[in-house]
Amino acid sequence: YLKTHSAFHSYKNYNFTNNLNTLGVIYIVRDPRDIIISYAHHMSRSIKETLVSMLKNDSFEVQPYKGPYKKSDKEKFRKTLIGSWSTHYNSWKSYGHECEILTVKYENLVNNTKEEFLNILNYIKKIDKIKIDLAKLDFAIQATSFNKLSEKEKQGGFAEAPPGVKFFRKGLVGDWKKNLDNETRKILEKKFEKEMKELGYL
Repeated sequence: YLKTHSAFHSYKNYNFTNNLNTLGVIYIVRDPRDIIISYAHHMSRSIKETLVSMLKNDSFEVQPYKGPYKKSDKEKFRKTLIGSWSTHYNSWKSYGHECEILTVKYENLVNNTKEEFLNILNYIKKIDKIKIDLAKLDFAIQATSFNKLSEKEKQGGFAEAPPGVKFFRKGLVGDWKKNLDNETRKILEKKFEKEMKELGYL
């Protein structure tokens, strides 16, 4: 199992993956109006700066440089090609000719947790022949609830959290309705109208 933020892309005629290396894809998607608020906090950027990243096809996830050579702590390298929100979604959608893809909406994970995780397990079962244990599923859902993970982060930190930034911040669905300005909302809805309608966000 590999978790990635990467878009599905090619580099020097090499695809990010293929059906010889990947049996399936579980693609998690979220309303871009909620993403921009969460991502801005995560990257300690303004909404305007984050909007630029979400609209650019050559947007990269960046990481602090931690190589063997002495470099400034402020220096970063381009780790993962993400692209715009719509480019990212469409890139993995296009991979569907290689294998069956399960698209999971973040909103369903929050609002219908057990049902959505059962869908995920049934998908994995088709390609990896796992056994589904409902008791273990219930325990896993309780053990990894947002509130419990947030509390664990308070006690011992979280590896993927940037310095000084809380990783498990809110996790809410529809937070954009209270905290996103109309101008930014309209830009996102116009730019990503096709995909947002397809996914039921508009």
